[in-house]
Amino acid sequence: MNYPHHPQGQGTHWQNSAYPPQYPAPSPPPRRNTAGIIMLAVSGVAIVALIVAIVAVIALNNNTADPPAAHASPDSTAARTADDRPTATSDTRTGDSDQVADDTGSGSSPVFPDAMDGDWQGTMSQYDMSGNLESRWDLELHIEGGESTAEAELSMSNGRTCTWGLLVTGSGDDSVDLQYTTTNDGNGTCTPSGHVHIVVKDGQLLVGVATEQPDGSISTADGVLNPS
Repeated sequence: MNYPHHPQGQGTHWQNSAYPPQYPAPSPPPRRNTAGIIMLAVSGVAIVALIVAIVAVIALNNNTADPPAAHASPDSTAARTADDRPTATSDTRTGDSDQVADDTGSGSSPVFPDAMDGDWQGTMSQYDMSGNLESRWDLELHIEGGESTAEAELSMSNGRTCTWGLLVTGSGDDSVDLQYTTTNDGNGTCTPSGHVHIVVKDGQLLVGVATEQPDGSISTADGVLNPS
């Protein structure tokens, strides 16, 4: 999988580079334990498995009072990283994105489930490879069930906004894999592209985002969205 070239100066840690993350990082807060998850960061398919594992942790915790990522544990996450794919649960799909695409039928393109139809809003927490919280930002999704594309709007603490175009690459009855392309980067605030995994559960969207850098490092974000 090819990723767009990032401007010179972007390195392993976005906050120390000329190309910032989705908005400047705040003072260091508590870390998320991601040692097990990072083992997956080796390819495009592995990135999809990575964010599926992140969303699975949110679903298992079933706790929306605080940012879900802060509660992820190495044991619960590592259980979903064996063989570079998540363990099957009632809230996530089994295997990689190709298997999910097969579930939609050999002659059809993957689309958003009808249960995801509507406008959704919530706060995402973004982390570096070491599990350090880099930033928080608001995410709005505008989805039509049965469609293969959608749009997302990101609002940063610095007042800037970004826009994503979303393309469904795999789907199941209650989940989708997406690739995002940034159509408005907020004057260099947002990265050009990445991957998203969404599970609909109990009237909410559990969202995981991952972006691979040219040097192989990964930045992730997760959160819970509610109807807006």
